[in-house]
Amino acid sequence: MAKHRPYIKADKLNRICSIYWEDSTPYVTPEEFKPTLNMFQGQQLTRETVKECLNYLHTSLLAQAGNAEAIETLDSIHILWNR
Repeated sequence: MAKHRPYIKADKLNRICSIYWEDSTPYVTPEEFKPTLNMFQGQQLTRETVKECLNYLHTSLLAQAGNAEAIETLDSIHILWNR
């Protein structure tokens, strides 16, 4: 049985193009992953980018569930990235 974990897919130019559950079919980005995809879509798929993307995804999912600390963390990330 496959583990239920996110998978980051790259296009032919090795840029992030979708994020979905590894064991899902069809391979469509679920609604809860779309904020993360919006932040990382088009970035080169490197180890560092994958790590950042998965950390952001985890924080985003917590924030969507109402975790106040995760919401503050996302706000901080957005402020830093938009400077």
